[in-house]
Amino acid sequence: MLAPEQHGSCGNEHMHYEKKSNPLVQTPCGSTEACDFPVTRDTYTATPNQVLKIYWMVFNCSTRHTTAETKISQATYDLNLKYATIGYQFNSYISFYKCSGTDGTQDYTTFPSDGGKVTTAVTKEKGSNYKNAGGFVIVAGQPTDSTLNGFMYLPYTGYSYAGVGFMNYAVVGSGFTTLSHELGHAFGLSHTFAGVTETTSCQCAESTASDLTGDYCSDTPPIARNWECSSPISTSAFPDPCTSRGAQWNPNPYTNLMSYGTCRTSFTTQQIRRVRCYRARNLAWVTEDTNALRNYTGGVPGTEPPPTNPPPPGSAASFVLSIMAMIASLFALV
Repeated sequence: MLAPEQHGSCGNEHMHYEKKSNPLVQTPCGSTEACDFPVTRDTYTATPNQVLKIYWMVFNCSTRHTTAETKISQATYDLNLKYATIGYQFNSYISFYKCSGTDGTQDYTTFPSDGGKVTTAVTKEKGSNYKNAGGFVIVAGQPTDSTLNGFMYLPYTGYSYAGVGFMNYAVVGSGFTTLSHELGHAFGLSHTFAGVTETTSCQCAESTASDLTGDYCSDTPPIARNWECSSPISTSAFPDPCTSRGAQWNPNPYTNLMSYGTCRTSFTTQQIRRVRCYRARNLAWVTEDTNALRNYTGGVPGTEPPPTNPPPPGSAASFVLSIMAMIASLFALV
């Protein structure tokens, strides 16, 4: 069941924008973002206790999407467990779309990793001012590359489509951690291996755990990209292109949600502070949900599904909902 996460990738590898500057200057390597500076990051110690919104755009390309509400309920339940220590919980709102002809030109049967179809779909269906809805927007569908688990646009100053992302429908559901990982990117977090595998030069390589290079968190050790659920791991199997190391990477932060693999469980203290900082400074347009937190109890059959945007009048879905409402009213009279 977890096979897609065992060797799948996150599209933020391809969308990663490395920041470069003089490493002798004691500032984050090339960054001008306030939250990349530890002196700013570490002021965000208070727990916000906020309920935020995720708007799901589910592209109905096969019969497997008939279980979308249950799968998204399960994913939201797991997400809320992972983000409880940060102080954020999420309500999910779902809309369904066809795979072909949504905007007259695009075929949404599959989504490439460059994000083009995702942003086109969001702009077409949510408008160019999608931020007015005050929540994250996630397109769920089938990627062109089956190894792509998902991606989220980063919230850095001047970057487009902050808060927008994509999830491979195969890793939406109970037991997967991809959603927690991708929302981490939406909140400004980098991969734990950003300073090793993702560096395009050795100028900003993370040789030791640092606040100034890599993922800008000194409580995450430098590591090469890997999917292992063990520590230590071999440097011959997972080499460092910039730094001479011994025979092992030790430790391998395989339980960190910004790593790869199937054993991810948590964020570090500094990652938590970065999330709070970026949310407050760069994602202020993400507003708190005025609705109470829904009871996402793992998506077990019989539990309450996520709220669903009303379908168009006259549609089959609208007819089904009206019948269900009539049945519910009859039971209420008994």
